[in-house]
Amino acid sequence: MSKPFLIIQLRPEDETSDNEFAKILEFGELQSDEAQRLRIKTCGLPELDLESYAGIIVGGSPFYLSTPKAEKSEIQLQIEQGFMSLLEGIRQRDFTFLGCCSGNGLLGAYCGASISREYGEPVGGATVILTDAGKRKLSKKPMRFFS
Repeated sequence: MSKPFLIIQLRPEDETSDNEFAKILEFGELQSDEAQRLRIKTCGLPELDLESYAGIIVGGSPFYLSTPKAEKSEIQLQIEQGFMSLLEGIRQRDFTFLGCCSGNGLLGAYCGASISREYGEPVGGATVILTDAGKRKLSKKPMRFFS
């Protein structure tokens, strides 16, 4: 078996976390044995051996990165610091990483982006339409298009 993808989840609610995990598998076209799940909401991020994984996918969380540091819980600060270390290792190794929701925000914060709620949107999906010109440009790369 090839290396699994590590799916890191920060959501504390079991039902929401289970749904997120199922959707990551579904849209990532991954079988359950091709992914390893790690829920870190209450324990923080452990040290990880990147060589054990094909890539890392990080889901959403109840945290707002834009919350002033003085107002963040101890576990939020611990998780954010753990991700800064993890993302440094990912950058150094040019390792496969996909940040969804908070995972994307954590990556942005690591890169020095200004994170705010100014243009926040409700939770939900986005419709992405690839034009014919875009399809032609990407035709040489193996991709799956959803309609």
